[in-house]
Amino acid sequence: MAEKSSSVEPPVNGQEADDDESNAITMVDVLKEETELEEDANAVLGGSDPLNCTYPQGYVKRQALYACITCIPAGSDQKRGGVCLACSYSCHENHDLVELYTKRNFRCDCGNSQFGSNKCNLEPVKEVNEKNKYNQNFKGVYCTCKRPYPDPEDTSDDEMIQCIICEDWYHGRHLGVNKAIPKDYGEMVCEQCMSKHSFLWNYAGLCLTKATSSDQEVEVDQDPSTFKQTSASDDVEPSTPTIPINGSAGVDFNTPGSSSQKSNIETPIHDGKECILMNFKPVEQLKGATFWPEGWRKQLCLCIKCLVNYSISI
Repeated sequence: MAEKSSSVEPPVNGQEADDDESNAITMVDVLKEETELEEDANAVLGGSDPLNCTYPQGYVKRQALYACITCIPAGSDQKRGGVCLACSYSCHENHDLVELYTKRNFRCDCGNSQFGSNKCNLEPVKEVNEKNKYNQNFKGVYCTCKRPYPDPEDTSDDEMIQCIICEDWYHGRHLGVNKAIPKDYGEMVCEQCMSKHSFLWNYAGLCLTKATSSDQEVEVDQDPSTFKQTSASDDVEPSTPTIPINGSAGVDFNTPGSSSQKSNIETPIHDGKECILMNFKPVEQLKGATFWPEGWRKQLCLCIKCLVNYSISI
């Protein structure tokens, strides 16, 4: 091997500084990528414990969940069930698992009566969790099209976006909007939830995109074939006050994920003594999902009447 020369060519004036700047930018890019990977991990795992079943913690604010199709087949009439990350490893190895990403206010079902004779290896004694909520995702299907993800029959490049209320996942092209989905949104509310929770229409003026009555095809300018959760990461406690929903869920919707730029909504939370709902002029209830800026929930009225309405409506 030829010996390397010890001579060094003198740098062109300013070149050394340029090289240092280039290296610094590279390090920034690396650190940014690392942060993004950590955020992605939080979105998928929600800070879940891979070794210990979360059942003793009760209804966990947010955690990664899995549905076991081996134990509870998708076509059966059995009540659905969800298992935590640790149970997916210890109790359902080699089973057909559906990754549900994270869901809120859920207690691990693994091994309870919903799973028949299949007992939990980590926490053998478990009661039925009456407060758990199950949607179609627990059967392995998503969106209004009720298809699995990934879908072997779907060749379209599209991403899945989670509704902040019902927590179902939707293809961008099935959200019923006739314009490009904004890149700077914080949270999405699906058409079904907008219809069910009519008080949200009073605040629709805050939306980044409005619902539509058009049936035009939606343009989705996003990375293809990915799930996207919205709102602030769970490692920072949401500043929005929790509004109880049927005693459990809360309107803080503490969803982690890779969301967007911060909004410019700066109005402070009011003291809740006076109803401010009518300060927001309701708009006509139209079709399609709505996209909201980060921090929009700080605008929700917190008077007693509205708090009761939230608990009944949701």
